[in-house]
Amino acid sequence: MILLTAITVQALLWNFLAGWAGTLVAWILLASTFVPTVHISFQWWVRSKAFTAPPLCRSVLGDPRWEDVEFIGWGHTPLRGSFLESDSGAGRLLLYLHGLGSCVGNAEGRMLHLSGLGFNILTMDLRGHGSTGIREEWTFLKLLADIEYLLESVEQRANGLDITEVYLYGHSMGGYLSLRLAARGRGWWRDKLRCVMLESPMTSFPLGIESQLSLFGRLLVPLIRLALRREYLRIHPDLSVRYAGSELPDWGIPDVPVLAMQGGRSDDDWRMGLKHWNLLLQNPPLDFESHLIHSLGHGSLNDSSDREDVVEIYLQERFGGGVVRSA
Repeated sequence: MILLTAITVQALLWNFLAGWAGTLVAWILLASTFVPTVHISFQWWVRSKAFTAPPLCRSVLGDPRWEDVEFIGWGHTPLRGSFLESDSGAGRLLLYLHGLGSCVGNAEGRMLHLSGLGFNILTMDLRGHGSTGIREEWTFLKLLADIEYLLESVEQRANGLDITEVYLYGHSMGGYLSLRLAARGRGWWRDKLRCVMLESPMTSFPLGIESQLSLFGRLLVPLIRLALRREYLRIHPDLSVRYAGSELPDWGIPDVPVLAMQGGRSDDDWRMGLKHWNLLLQNPPLDFESHLIHSLGHGSLNDSSDREDVVEIYLQERFGGGVVRSA
């Protein structure tokens, strides 16, 4: 407010006071407000790029069998997930996590396919997405906390369904979150975790930030890192994840089997190229199978039968039992 007042006063002086522009005082005052103005503008830019969720996705789940799961997330925020019980009665729960800027409505086709394979499905519009809103001061750590609270909220339901196996499926940003959950997550589900499935996964926060920068912007990466660190400490003063540690391998390598699939079709929906994929291939989990699927685009609205075949064959060969291939 003080800075805005100073800028307003100076603007009036420059415009209406004759001879003001030729005085030393005018230029000293201009310089004294220029630096903090640039600093504040830079901080605003960092917040808008890294700590504000993208515009909301409005697509919603359409199958009437979905049940609401109400729970309290990070910061005592009321949130809602969705649960789809398997018709087969199999004791398998799959948590589906959507990508950045997407929502569960966009991914319903994938989840219904997985449901048809014998899985109980748990999902949610992540913080800052879909029906959830809460776009400001948005961080991956808040998303992870929300997801763990969602899992805790269905523990009793899982016990009633005799859930003995838990699977994670993450698309794009959801893959990034799945890697962290599988490597560092806690709760009743952790010892039951059998597999992580990744589709066109994000694997690095720095790559995500730097991909948005121009050539000139890349020269400012040290300043951007400092601004990100300060803003992060303001939001999460009691937690510590450094910029360099927010990518593989430090972000987390699962100790369970991992199926990774990368969309290989370059089209209007292509987001991240192969940099994130290559980072995963350079830091593979011990039990790791990867597929580059050329018929698959990046966005969750784009799907392919090749992806479905890869998922079905992998699950049946590795876990068998109640996994039933679609006709």
